[in-house]
Amino acid sequence: MFGHQFWRFGRLLILIAVVAIGTAGWASAASPSGPSVALASVAADSNENEEDDDNDNQDQGELEGQVLAVQCPLARGSRPDVAAVCADLPEGFVIPAINRGSNPPDAYVHNLDGAVRVIFTDRSLLDQFSEGDYIRLSGNRLDTFLFEAESIE
Repeated sequence: MFGHQFWRFGRLLILIAVVAIGTAGWASAASPSGPSVALASVAADSNENEEDDDNDNQDQGELEGQVLAVQCPLARGSRPDVAAVCADLPEGFVIPAINRGSNPPDAYVHNLDGAVRVIFTDRSLLDQFSEGDYIRLSGNRLDTFLFEAESIE
């Protein structure tokens, strides 16, 4: 008799576990909010076999993020993006988000990579956005924290 009750109890536990797992999976799939989405830092043109390419399109890509100023902190070693931008600038110095007067004109786009300096081949592109805007650019990735924009999407 004891073995029979133990077997029934075990089947009940298995049934509860299956229902709980199935309900959790169904609830997440049917959720109106959908899956969580993270901001992609670089949407580069990619091929599955990049080693086979002849490097013609490896630097082509897109960059997206928010146009914001950069403030140079005292400790720069922990953030390579800030260290690259603030190399010779004093602590607390604020680099404007958009620099129309620099040669070449540039702006700072912040994304998952951090603060990326974007230089523009066409000065008129700077008139298409302002500080705080979220933009998507097409152009060439020159370095991790340097991008050359050719157009705005």
